[in-house]
Amino acid sequence: MPDPADPDDSHSLLSLLASIFESTADGILVVDTSGRIVASNRQFAVLWNIPEELILRKNDGLLLDFIRDQLSDSDGFMEKVTYLYDHPEQESRDLIRFKDERVFERYSCPQRLGQAIIGRVWSFRDITKQQDSENRLRETAHFLQRLIDAIPSPIFYKDVQGVYRGCNQAFEAYLGLPTNSIIGRSVYDIAPRELADNYHEKDRQLFEQGGVQKYETAVRYADGSIHDVMFHKAAFTTIEGKLGGLVGVILDITERKRAEEAVTEMNGNLEQLVHEKTKQLHEANEELVRKEKLAILGRIIGSIGHDLRNPLCIMDSALNLLREDLGTTDPAIQEYLDKLRQGIETSNRIITDLLDFARTRPPQRSVIRLIPAIKENLESCPIPRTIELDLTQLDPALTVMVDPLQLGQILRNLITNAVQAMPSGGRLVISANAAAGRSMVNLVIRDTGIGISAKNMTKLFHPLFTTKEMGMGLGLVTVQNLVHANGGTIGISSREGIGTSVTLEFPGE
Repeated sequence: MPDPADPDDSHSLLSLLASIFESTADGILVVDTSGRIVASNRQFAVLWNIPEELILRKNDGLLLDFIRDQLSDSDGFMEKVTYLYDHPEQESRDLIRFKDERVFERYSCPQRLGQAIIGRVWSFRDITKQQDSENRLRETAHFLQRLIDAIPSPIFYKDVQGVYRGCNQAFEAYLGLPTNSIIGRSVYDIAPRELADNYHEKDRQLFEQGGVQKYETAVRYADGSIHDVMFHKAAFTTIEGKLGGLVGVILDITERKRAEEAVTEMNGNLEQLVHEKTKQLHEANEELVRKEKLAILGRIIGSIGHDLRNPLCIMDSALNLLREDLGTTDPAIQEYLDKLRQGIETSNRIITDLLDFARTRPPQRSVIRLIPAIKENLESCPIPRTIELDLTQLDPALTVMVDPLQLGQILRNLITNAVQAMPSGGRLVISANAAAGRSMVNLVIRDTGIGISAKNMTKLFHPLFTTKEMGMGLGLVTVQNLVHANGGTIGISSREGIGTSVTLEFPGE
């Protein structure tokens, strides 16, 4: 270090200070307490465009008059200068704006010699470019903020410590907090602990793995509504390439989820509808085929039924004559005659079924009382003593609007089937009641017979299907046709070994 007491060192020290004084980028002006310019460097004159002769005059007042004409706010400038001269102990730092849009940073402090103030030092730095950069940066930041505020999805960004550094208005609305309650805070300051732990862990994974992170979840907005959302987050780096933090967008996918659920439901409904329509089409096609078969069968039966019955009538008459001639004394002859009689009756019954099936006529419907009709037709269907008949569940006031003759055919067919299903005896229950809330009457014929297998249940109304040794398989088909012709419906339920229940529904009075 130079020794100020040494003349040579003192000269060197002054030279060093002068070099530093002139080499600085700041303009320096030193004024004593009387307003006389003590010193200034070349940069001061350059910054202020001051002529050299004005500098040489060493008059601070003249210098101020020259300077103030360049300033945008000369009065404010002079007020500050006056204030500092009146308060020599004060320091000051502010900005000076020029009419030509330059900006200087001004710094002023007292010049001291020991404890005494002997003047004031002024330092001026041209920060126009810096100010321009800062202004552009502020404008860019302002634009970007307005830009993300215009986006309806919540947006936020955090630093590597997980502290929020910015967000948009949608994110404020999502949290129900103003910006100043979000910026500078972490998720632990604004969310429940359990939820904050989950978000923090997701952020940690993103910082470790980098790239983009997406996941769906359900969140509760500040207004209490539940939304399905997708978090879409990405890590970002600084200019130096270091990890700077993350930016995240919360995409509300509630409507999309609802639409997907609606589409899924619609697809399910459509598949169900297609299945149902396909089934209906299949059933309609089967019904069409069945009706075509029935029509063909009806024409054939109608043409041959009478031709078959005529020989049977002759055989029946001949059998009666033969019985009279031979008498009944020989048991063997009697047995053969009984078998012939049984065969003729069976053939007649089959022909009757065939003709009933073939000649279904339009019904002549009228109001009839149900109980008398049932009892009348029971007389035509002998009930063995081994079968208990129960008619206690019949409402005597019930009437139906049907064709009496066709109702008789229906009852005789169903009662005969029930009796034949109970070869070892059982219970036959015939019940009827008015359908609740409808002008229909339910008639049920239930037996405790052998029942029908599940496999055969689907074939009950198929023409020529029968499980009886002597049956033609036309009885239930005829019953179904007659029931439908009279505006009714028929349904059958059965369990093997338990029995069968036939439910008819006819229009009431």
